[in-house]
Amino acid sequence: MAVNGVSQSVSSLLAQTAPYSVTSSVEEGKDGTYGFGGVTYTGDTTSDIWKETNKMGKDQFLHLLTIQLKYQDPLSPMDNTAFVSQLAQFRALETGENTENAIRELGRAFDENLAAQMYSSQSVSNASAMSLIGREVRMIQDKVSWDGKNSVSINVHLGNASSGTVEITDEDGKVIRTIPATGKDAQNSVTVSWNGLTDEGEKAKSGTYGVRVAGGDRDMSLYPYVQEVVEGVRFTNDGVQVKIGGREIPINGVLDVSVSTDGGYISQSSALSLMGKTVRAKHTSIQHSATAGAEHQIKVNASRGSEVSVQLKNAKGEVVATVKGTANEFGTAYLYWDGSDSEGKMAPAGTYTINVAGSEKNTSIYAYTEGVVDGLTSLTGDFKLKIGSTEIGMNDILSIYNKGSIAVPSNPSGVTATAKSASSIKLDWPEVPDATGYYVYFTGNPDGKYNLLTSTTSTSFTDTGLDPDRTYYYKISAYNSSGEGAMSLTSSATTEEV
Repeated sequence: MAVNGVSQSVSSLLAQTAPYSVTSSVEEGKDGTYGFGGVTYTGDTTSDIWKETNKMGKDQFLHLLTIQLKYQDPLSPMDNTAFVSQLAQFRALETGENTENAIRELGRAFDENLAAQMYSSQSVSNASAMSLIGREVRMIQDKVSWDGKNSVSINVHLGNASSGTVEITDEDGKVIRTIPATGKDAQNSVTVSWNGLTDEGEKAKSGTYGVRVAGGDRDMSLYPYVQEVVEGVRFTNDGVQVKIGGREIPINGVLDVSVSTDGGYISQSSALSLMGKTVRAKHTSIQHSATAGAEHQIKVNASRGSEVSVQLKNAKGEVVATVKGTANEFGTAYLYWDGSDSEGKMAPAGTYTINVAGSEKNTSIYAYTEGVVDGLTSLTGDFKLKIGSTEIGMNDILSIYNKGSIAVPSNPSGVTATAKSASSIKLDWPEVPDATGYYVYFTGNPDGKYNLLTSTTSTSFTDTGLDPDRTYYYKISAYNSSGEGAMSLTSSATTEEV
């Protein structure tokens, strides 16, 4: 067959956007084959046939196949094999086009779903950031500004270290002043002051200086920080910026979130929702500072009246000391370690593992710590709850009590023991909030086991029937409907001579 000329070339059509009209026809061949009249296509180069595929579709293929069948030579019809082949081509073309459309629809649905998820995630992130407004947060401080006149206060977190050294550096990173940091508080923090002088006694120029704690590159618990109430948040292309202390800091710089002065708690996540609640968690180790007079308390959950034994192991797994006690009627044994080893010498400073005898066979026997969550930290990348100066991992939580429930009372402070005669000693202590009664424990040996002497609802007790000219040691604990609190520090007195 011979095909007449097309009024315009395909390339010229693709280069245009104006409407077009194309006419084609098949003439009768010299060999007697049939032809057909002109077929006209109209449209413009922005239509789907040009814009999306620029190739023959199934409709065009079917149209040509029909014309071919219509004008075939009846004396020499199309070969069956060729016809089947063309039908197969048509089927393949239709299947490919349907598949292409299905993939296109699937892609559009995926894009819409992805956009919805991104919007939802951003909404949650923004809501979490906004919930920080009005809350007190702690962020690492790596720079300090000095105006050339007034001293600058720097807050330092010392973690488990008893002291540290604050380093002030110039723009080249050179240390120009070192300041000792000692006397940390219950939150393991201390505030130092820089008067603008260098270690050589020269006055530094006003400007911005770097600040760090020596050893902070090895111990992440050593760092200078700023702690302020969040004034607001700002959403930028680079992420959420938290406004604190007159400046903006990326939200990923937040280390701690503390309970605000109104006593509320943040509920933006499961960790934040525990703020202000009483939790019980596993007590697995003791940080020993080797300070004379220091006493470590270990509370063990066990059956009422059962004997409890705890081993303290060093980093090598060696047993350094063993302490024993008896569980009270609430199922808690209070044990105390004065830091000395089995030979009576002070054990070196470090971390000691608590190993409760029988806990490997009976999961109801365990050492624990308990208190109200008053903050949390994400310094190590994972949220940890803060109960005073103690940090607790989320996986160590054993139980949680509602914020409104009564917590076990704190340990009595200021207990005094006074000898009244050769056979009696009087004990006095201040009232403990939320306590309904008190337990009195005693021993005649400072290194011996404390035995329960009596219980009382009063804040004083007189022990009688004692031996003359002998020293007795006492501890007091408070209790209520939630259980018994920790024991007080040891108080002692010596009875009078006869």
